[in-house]
Amino acid sequence: PLDVICIEDKTKICSQCALSSTHSTHTLVTDEEFMNQIDKLIDMFDEIDTTIKNFTDIMNKNHSENEIKL
Repeated sequence: PLDVICIEDKTKICSQCALSSTHSTHTLVTDEEFMNQIDKLIDMFDEIDTTIKNFTDIMNKNHSENEIKL
């Protein structure tokens, strides 16, 4: 089965090919490791999105308050 991902070649390979000289210097991860990395990235993007929304809300509130003072 194709149970290893070669990051450099952006392809799934079998365990036997993972041991070959073709991929010996490449970054290899299992499907599970790859999905865990994807999940971490999704969490990071969610945090960034939340931070941006909070910042935007604060900026909009400050802008509105400054308009009222004028």
